[in-house]
Amino acid sequence: MNKFEQGNLENFDTLSDKEFKFEMALTPEAETDFEKSKNILAETWPDLTGAEEIKDKELDNLTSEDYRRLLYEKMIPSLDRTMESLGISANKEMLSTERNLSDGQLKMIKSLEKQFKDISVGGKLKETEKGERKDATWNFYPKEIVKNQSVNCSGASLLFGRMTERLGIKTYQAVTPNHSFNIFELADKRLVYVDTRVNSEHDDEYTDSIRSFVIDKYEKNKLNGAEIIRIEGDNSKHFQRKALLLPQYEAVASIINNFGALKSEAAQLILPEEAVAEIENSSDEGLYNHPDNTKIIARNIFEEKKDVLSKLNFSALDHNLCGDIRDLEEEIGDR
Repeated sequence: MNKFEQGNLENFDTLSDKEFKFEMALTPEAETDFEKSKNILAETWPDLTGAEEIKDKELDNLTSEDYRRLLYEKMIPSLDRTMESLGISANKEMLSTERNLSDGQLKMIKSLEKQFKDISVGGKLKETEKGERKDATWNFYPKEIVKNQSVNCSGASLLFGRMTERLGIKTYQAVTPNHSFNIFELADKRLVYVDTRVNSEHDDEYTDSIRSFVIDKYEKNKLNGAEIIRIEGDNSKHFQRKALLLPQYEAVASIINNFGALKSEAAQLILPEEAVAEIENSSDEGLYNHPDNTKIIARNIFEEKKDVLSKLNFSALDHNLCGDIRDLEEEIGDR
């Protein structure tokens, strides 16, 4: 095992000039003002996510929620192309189903689950494989999902939710402080829980599984205008028992938060030059096992998008654009 895989990166302060120390690139025009960052985000959203261009006049008089909805709508063609490239589609079984009947909607959801699961077996949309592990932490937007053929929970709920939305099924982003998944409302008002990227903190047995079931018993409450669902069930099953129920377009809030986290993680990476060379030649398994693997990948993504990401103040964007959602996440985390 080499020094990179062992994480032998001590004495960072004594690195010589020939050694590598990564620092965030902050350009002179980097913006800290929220309104300016908001305009830059709209301008650079196509570069970041593959979205369609946003025209200046489309930004006039928008609330924060309207702004998030606009960002999502501009992403839709890119999301549809991403699913097509991954082989996820409305197949004949779905198209021949009675879409307005709850049993038909449930069949469509199950058919979609099978597509996600089949792709997972083939190595796509999967974080781990026997003998080989790949980190999916930053695969939350179309380009990285297609490039790495894997997703984190935000990317999974984004894609699955977009597909059910296309099929006319009422779709929710279900959000907790550390996870996101989907809940669907059928025509007969039954709710269906689907997590295509089960949070691996529960148990390794469930890391690559799809957690899906019709919710038999639950309670809905209002909190500051938003809905919170509390799910009851068998304690032996691993699932999220409390979550915010948000419209599908609110997946944008998770994307903004993920980009901010990526930029922050990239800024924390400090490595000797020799370790950087070893990273380039390391196996996926070696990178996965390295203690700084998420920072290493974040640094590489940041370098690719430095001209865009360095101009954006994601802390201000997240606070001002998505602060209402973050406050609600904290509320359900405390309850």
